[in-house]
Amino acid sequence: MIEIGWEQRIYPAAKIAIVVDALAAEGVPVADALRRTSLSPSDLQSPTTQVSVNQVIETYRNAVRLAHAPHFAFEAGLKTHVSSYGMYGFAILSSMNFRETMHFAVKYHQLATPVVKLQFREEAGRVDWTIDPLPHPAIDARPLVGFARNADCGIASCDRADRPGQALSRSPRRA
Repeated sequence: MIEIGWEQRIYPAAKIAIVVDALAAEGVPVADALRRTSLSPSDLQSPTTQVSVNQVIETYRNAVRLAHAPHFAFEAGLKTHVSSYGMYGFAILSSMNFRETMHFAVKYHQLATPVVKLQFREEAGRVDWTIDPLPHPAIDARPLVGFARNADCGIASCDRADRPGQALSRSPRRA
């Protein structure tokens, strides 16, 4: 895989736009939601805008500080449809089954503005899906780690809903 720097603006602005829209729905001024990202509201409307992982993390930091809803990150993640990921999302939607989808999603996760590391393991008919924060210097505070994990859990749940016919059975998580 190619090494991509945290500051390289190569990702679509979808993750940021969804968080900013969700904050605005709570009454947070857009300027506050975009604080320290060097993005304007019009940037989020342009399909040519590219953002960096640093800008996504700064938006998440703003959301941790400004959001009112207790499950804001997860709920914002639920609004992130796989189709917002361009060709990566198209490839996920084109996968033949859940196993193929997950192997592709993990292998090419770098294309999806990653702020977490995904792992997918199968063992004895059981699937383990792990979401851990990336070793980014700005993801240091516990609330930001939780936000990143919860947002990606919401995204994963939305991705599952976008792929009908591939139901998961859940079993309790063991600590």
